[in-house]
Amino acid sequence: MKFLVTATLFVFGVSTMSAQEGLSSKYDEECNCTVIENHNSDGTLSSRHEENAAGQRHGNEVVYFPDGKIQYERNWSHGNLNGIGTHYHPNGQPYMKQHYANGKKKGTWTFYDIDGDVTQEIIYKDGSNDGTYKYYQAGVHYLTQTLVNGVLDSEDILNLEIYNQLKEEAAAALKAGK
Repeated sequence: MKFLVTATLFVFGVSTMSAQEGLSSKYDEECNCTVIENHNSDGTLSSRHEENAAGQRHGNEVVYFPDGKIQYERNWSHGNLNGIGTHYHPNGQPYMKQHYANGKKKGTWTFYDIDGDVTQEIIYKDGSNDGTYKYYQAGVHYLTQTLVNGVLDSEDILNLEIYNQLKEEAAAALKAGK
């Protein structure tokens, strides 16, 4: 009898202490949706999103780095990205802020370096990759390019010194095989 009680307590203890791994889903009455979660092998949450009754992503989606910090979060509406999303560097600083409208790129997307300084802004036009691309180095806006029908239409170098320096660094990196 003592063995049976010990074995039962051991099995119960292991089952309650074991970490959840892989995908799980559950219906949530509050959002009238199914919540899908994915867990790493150590039980930590790696991602979470919501789906509507049709199985389409609908609502908030969050993906985590292995250490539990948010890697990115964005919103869905009936299977299409919709609204503002943010991607993060591992240190928690924003990497990119994006905007979608019904699955199409819209408005200004902003990219940041690991210290939080803006490195690029893209102002999308008509839901395509067409638009205005602005480049920054150490907070200085040095280049603007415009794409029309996927082709470079215009380029305006605002700071020739930074532009040339970055071109030289890129050429040296290519030559070194990086």
